[in-house]
Amino acid sequence: MIDAISSYVTRNNWKPLPSGKVPREIITWLRTVQPVHRCNPIIFESILLHGHVMSREYMENLKYPKFVANSILQHSRIRRIQELQEKFTAKQAKDFITALVIQYFESHGFNPSATATPVIAPGGLVVPKPTVDHGAYYSNELSMLEAYFSKILQGKDLKAIKEKTEQIAEASMKLNANPSGIGYDQDKCLGTDKTVFSILGPHLGHYYGDIFIVFKREILHHPDANFTIQAATSFTTGSAFITRPWLGTDPGSIPERVKLYRGSKFNASIPGYDYAVALELIAVTSLGLKKETMDIDFDQVFERWFQADSHLTLEGHLPQLIPLDYIDHVYIPNNLYNTLSHASQRAINANFKHRITVIDHDGETNQPHGPRGPKPSSKSRQLYQESVVKDLHKRCIERMKNPPPRPIRGTAITLASVDFTDHYVLPITISQAYDQYCLSKKHRPPHNSFIIYWQSIGGDMMLTLSNEPIESREKQKYLRCLTCYIAPKPSVSQGSYHEHYSYLDHHTPFQHHIRRERGQFDAKSNHFYLGCNTDDLMTFALEVQRMDGTVTLSHAGPNAIYNQEKISHTFDKYELDLTKLNFVHVSSSAQIVTIRNLMICFEKQVDLHPTFDKHFEKESSASGKHDNHARHEASAIKNVDDFHKEKGLAKYWHKAKDIVLGDKRSTLIPCQDNVNCLLQHSSKHQEEHNSKYSHPCRFSELCKDKEPHFTHEPHRVLMCKHDKKCTQLDDAFHRAAYRHTDLPDFLVPCRDQRTCHDTSKTHRIKFSHGEDVYPKTSIAKQESHTDSPAARQGKKDGRASCQWGSKCRDITNAQHRAEYSHETDGPSHEGPCKYGATCYDNSSYHRARFSHHSK
Repeated sequence: MIDAISSYVTRNNWKPLPSGKVPREIITWLRTVQPVHRCNPIIFESILLHGHVMSREYMENLKYPKFVANSILQHSRIRRIQELQEKFTAKQAKDFITALVIQYFESHGFNPSATATPVIAPGGLVVPKPTVDHGAYYSNELSMLEAYFSKILQGKDLKAIKEKTEQIAEASMKLNANPSGIGYDQDKCLGTDKTVFSILGPHLGHYYGDIFIVFKREILHHPDANFTIQAATSFTTGSAFITRPWLGTDPGSIPERVKLYRGSKFNASIPGYDYAVALELIAVTSLGLKKETMDIDFDQVFERWFQADSHLTLEGHLPQLIPLDYIDHVYIPNNLYNTLSHASQRAINANFKHRITVIDHDGETNQPHGPRGPKPSSKSRQLYQESVVKDLHKRCIERMKNPPPRPIRGTAITLASVDFTDHYVLPITISQAYDQYCLSKKHRPPHNSFIIYWQSIGGDMMLTLSNEPIESREKQKYLRCLTCYIAPKPSVSQGSYHEHYSYLDHHTPFQHHIRRERGQFDAKSNHFYLGCNTDDLMTFALEVQRMDGTVTLSHAGPNAIYNQEKISHTFDKYELDLTKLNFVHVSSSAQIVTIRNLMICFEKQVDLHPTFDKHFEKESSASGKHDNHARHEASAIKNVDDFHKEKGLAKYWHKAKDIVLGDKRSTLIPCQDNVNCLLQHSSKHQEEHNSKYSHPCRFSELCKDKEPHFTHEPHRVLMCKHDKKCTQLDDAFHRAAYRHTDLPDFLVPCRDQRTCHDTSKTHRIKFSHGEDVYPKTSIAKQESHTDSPAARQGKKDGRASCQWGSKCRDITNAQHRAEYSHETDGPSHEGPCKYGATCYDNSSYHRARFSHHSK
């Protein structure tokens, strides 16, 4: 297309692009523009009830009861019924809902081929011709099925099934009487009847209806989405060859025109689309304004846009079923909003509470289909359209000024659960991506390799490269595949960690279940998720070295820091010739999978490969005592506080590592200096020291991120009644005796200990100075108290000495006292404390004087 336009401009002596570049504003607009759909209230109500924006073909098939039943089962309210997830119950539910639809249709005198059973196939719907009337059969079965579901479903769920069935059946009848679209026969010829129509940018097609539906930008990155410079029907009528003369001579026949149309479609996931579209948009604008120049700016594009019929602007063809989640905003005239049913208004409130604008102008329920042109004949509708278009244009300019920080790149798709029976092919092949790279970079890739990047949530998906498109319903004798499987995210329960194998294999994806059962793969790993944040989009990279046959699957993005596992295998050429692989497919298993930013690259994307210093060492010397002390503060806080406050992904790594490799803390010797140990934070000695000795964690049992050399014994103390407003936060003894929200129980030991001259509150809140605050659990203190009365008492009666002594909060628990002795045991008590087990005085003096048994 770029060559055709350039040749036309040269041949007709047009003024070329200034400096040979397309205006940046036009490129930015194309990268941020959103598709806009228009419809009337009848279709809008059907969209609300079905939970999807639907193509003309999909709506046409809503006259068939079984197809309506499928649509009802896809409704978000029905999908929340857990009992219907089981296969047998799901089949019974489909029969039950089909019988309800037939009953409703017949009671309202609507019965168009009630028995035709539509079959959903990839790429479209195939509706067989009616065979035998099963209406009587379903009528007989209805009472039995209703009795069955009344026994297994809650009353509210059974009521919801009946209500949604009536609502959607009613909406389906209305749709059948008021089909959408213009030029339906031509749309069928082009295949655009299987898509949802839209305009990229301001939609002036008033003859489609007065309700504007603005979709999110990411829908344009779906493999089934595409758009053209003008209406697709301009090819079948032949007008495209007049308004776009660079297309060449009109071939005359419909099949040849359709072929040219299919070759002129654009997809936002293909690199370089924006430049090609901008170039043709400039040429079309120049012709429309009769300028004969490529020196066209952004304002001139819209000058012509607002004067043209919508069929002469960018026409989008979106997937045939679009969930309501993909709708960004809705505009509706006030009078049409008031005509909607209460159920529709409730649905609007539930789905678009803050994403709908009701405008105080009148629209029409049954809009006239003419005359064509950018403006409706009614003055009120003109004012309404101008108001919406003005707001749309304003929002667009805002997005251009403040584009999203991480725009969608490549393909975006949400895969239905198909158990790997269907595989969706990307709209761009590896060879096409290679050509695009060479065209944009003006040179070949530096290496004979490529990397496929993508993001997904949850895993349990497959990316497959093949030598030909995978057809699930055809025999493919010469099909060769590279299968890359990402396992579902692992489950962690009751301390156990289980992860299925992620793998690479040269067999077809249809052999997945057999290969997994046998555990036979070319390369595999069942610790591919260790250390990763699995609750957000995960980025993967599949690198294919075609020169030596090596394929490597690894993490990219932030997870690549915490998990550097690589699943790699070198394929022999006779086993799998990587140079023959050209088509990229994605598929899912038993759950819905969201995929974003899937792209084929011939260079490493630097932003997806974060780096870090693996050999970083802190400075061990400094000039001046004050600087040295300040550096010590920063170092200690970085070593300790930062780790505990960290909200990143490392915590998952430590937990998983302990499960797989064993908990290293169990082999460490308790350090006799416990929390006051200076070596644990020493840049020179900490590695050696911490590999042998354990230390109490400053956050005790409340620690969320457990390092190997820390112990996390319960610290049984009360919450300070002043909490963070406490004036004694700089008192190490008080901090150890009472808890404060989000603050550690023990402080970091200052390197200068009792000789420290820094008496500031800021310093003293963070650092301790030799205070002996930790309970008597270290080796030294245990040894020094082996001859204490409590210890001797423990030796005599066979009980172990309780490490908490008189401060033990379980001292009044009979079972605990039967197993452990305490310093307060024996006849030395003056008597029982009047507060008993509820006493708040934990001082050694008080506990030694009084016993605290429960009453």
